[in-house]
Amino acid sequence: MPIRVYVGLLSGKSASLLTDPESQVELLRRQAQAELETHLSHLVLSGGEVLWPSSTLENAGVTDGAELVGIVRPAALANGDTALAFLAEDGRVVAWGDPRGGGDFWSVREHLHSCQQIQASYGAFAAIRDDGRVITWGNPDTGADSSGVQDQLYDIFQLAATCEAFAALRLDGTVVAWGSFEDGGDCDVLRDQLHDVRCISAADFAFAAVCRDGSVVTWGNELFGGDSSAVQHRLRKVRCIQCTARAFAAILEDGSVVTWGSEEEGGDSRAVQDQLWQVRAIQATSVSFAAIREDGRVVTWGDEKFG
Repeated sequence: MPIRVYVGLLSGKSASLLTDPESQVELLRRQAQAELETHLSHLVLSGGEVLWPSSTLENAGVTDGAELVGIVRPAALANGDTALAFLAEDGRVVAWGDPRGGGDFWSVREHLHSCQQIQASYGAFAAIRDDGRVITWGNPDTGADSSGVQDQLYDIFQLAATCEAFAALRLDGTVVAWGSFEDGGDCDVLRDQLHDVRCISAADFAFAAVCRDGSVVTWGNELFGGDSSAVQHRLRKVRCIQCTARAFAAILEDGSVVTWGSEEEGGDSRAVQDQLWQVRAIQATSVSFAAIREDGRVVTWGDEKFG
């Protein structure tokens, strides 16, 4: 049975929408965006909780008569190694810089409208449009050539990028990857594991996907985070993941932390493991991590010279 949901903006403008409780949050976002004629990044419950795009409205706790807040998507900038791309508030994208590194976008310019997210590898860019399709351009060797997976690039709501590869998350929880195989551009062998994925994180050479059950799937360069087999038994009930250039750190639901990847750049936290409890959040430089605990204390590890 359809339900009526109200989506309002901080400006006071609002929309009344009729939808199905089994419909996904992302579809409601698109519906609200069209009705409000404003590009939205997220929908938020009145209590402040951000709704996850792939969740159904029912699972997200959205009931008949619910009042949600639409967060207006700000302009965004993505930087490759030698070029930049700008996503304007109206959804248009422009790029400039080294033509070979993504600065030349003229061949796809007519498709770069109504975009909601952009991501950059070292030499290529990828943009998600509001219809869930993905547009790529730049150096084919660093992920600009998505022709081999273009038929799979639909209903996309998140992009992540390593130096030379991209990964896209679909509303059905599956993942599509392309670009350099060595840097994560191929995840076909993990297809049976990459389902019900909640989000994807990317270091420079590897990807890590967190599934709805809290497990983690990794792929890419095995030395720099693509191989998590040594800690896989501990990667349960993962809340979120942060990364340096070549290592990952996962916060579990109990506040403990699991790390893997390059030991010199944060992948080895054994020296501070007894201090990594009740961790609230983690931030990273390219070579080190800093974790803040519930008691306000900060724990650091990685390259001693840089953090």
